[in-house]
Amino acid sequence: GVGFRPFVHRTATRLGLDGWVRNAGGQVIVTAAGPPEALDAFVEQLRGDAPPLARVGRVRVTRLTGRAPDPGSGFAVRDSTPHMDGADGGRDRTARPVPGSTALPPDLVDRAADGEGDDDSVEDVARAGEAAVREIPPDAATCAACLRELFDPADRRHRYPFVNCTDCGPRATVIEDLPYDRERTTMRGFPLCARCAAEYADPADRRFH
Repeated sequence: GVGFRPFVHRTATRLGLDGWVRNAGGQVIVTAAGPPEALDAFVEQLRGDAPPLARVGRVRVTRLTGRAPDPGSGFAVRDSTPHMDGADGGRDRTARPVPGSTALPPDLVDRAADGEGDDDSVEDVARAGEAAVREIPPDAATCAACLRELFDPADRRHRYPFVNCTDCGPRATVIEDLPYDRERTTMRGFPLCARCAAEYADPADRRFH
């Protein structure tokens, strides 16, 4: 509920990486493929450029065997899953070796063994690691961008009491289960209009989710 998956998507797309990101069992799981220098930059930016409400406690990078995402296939945001069990959802398990150097200090990046000779997926490695703490994100004060919309008579969200985006707004107040997605909040009974749905689906929009 802090806009981390959209942030990962934007960062990977900007760096020309292929792959996917999803929430699963209190963790953010990423498969990324691309040039070594782009992958190094990607790992560094995951920690240093995270969204305002995000807290990155640990970045674990693991080399995995298996078929990498097809070059030029792009980067996708996959559906969230509440638990690690069955996190694949029947999709291909894809992986790509990640380079061993990084500018991040060792206490922030944990790089596992290469994994040569095994068939572990990203979810297998995450499941075998430490159990992630599933935190309910707190409510956050309305951000400056939403305040501008709220008080702009020309904006369609003018005086809209539920104005929010991935950087602000209610979380603990409306959430019913993790990971935070609209269908697991009290807002699920209020379908998005076409214009709002378009914003949610636009990677360039701050409400992309």
